[in-house]
Amino acid sequence: MQKPLKYILGILVVSILAGIIILRNGGGLEAKFNEKTVSRAEFAKIIVEYFNMKPLTTCNVFSDVPEGVWFNEYVCTLYEKGIVTGQSGQFQPQIAINRSEAAKMIHLVFGIQCEQCNFSNFFTDLQDGAWYTKYINELAAANFFQKELAIGSQFNSNGHVTHAAVKRWFLDPSLFKSP
Repeated sequence: MQKPLKYILGILVVSILAGIIILRNGGGLEAKFNEKTVSRAEFAKIIVEYFNMKPLTTCNVFSDVPEGVWFNEYVCTLYEKGIVTGQSGQFQPQIAINRSEAAKMIHLVFGIQCEQCNFSNFFTDLQDGAWYTKYINELAAANFFQKELAIGSQFNSNGHVTHAAVKRWFLDPSLFKSP
């Protein structure tokens, strides 16, 4: 006996909805996506779009960011604003951005000026005098890392930024306040 078309379509719809619910609840593909690292090119796009910067049309600043690639305008915009400088004439767009590099970019976009502030390290693994310590401490003081900051927590400054971290940092902009 053949099943009626309505029955088959009903099962299909229920299966699709169940799959969406599983994905929304941190299962399966979404969990894997959350732990995927974010490249420097992707993070440049996230910053430009999140902060509503008007992207430049194109530029030829870095040897590995040729005109015509999808991320050129985002990298050029951040370069023109002094947020990225590259290294040895390269941006290395395909490399996963680390947490300290991302913190510096976010800090510079927000324009935090706290030269007189004497913060103790908010995270136990920050090294005094390291190039990134100021940026991370000032963002933490501004409540940017609220969802990550707990007594005795570590920042893991050399760790790669994941999609989950981007969601934590940017989905609730009300967490940020000026120091």
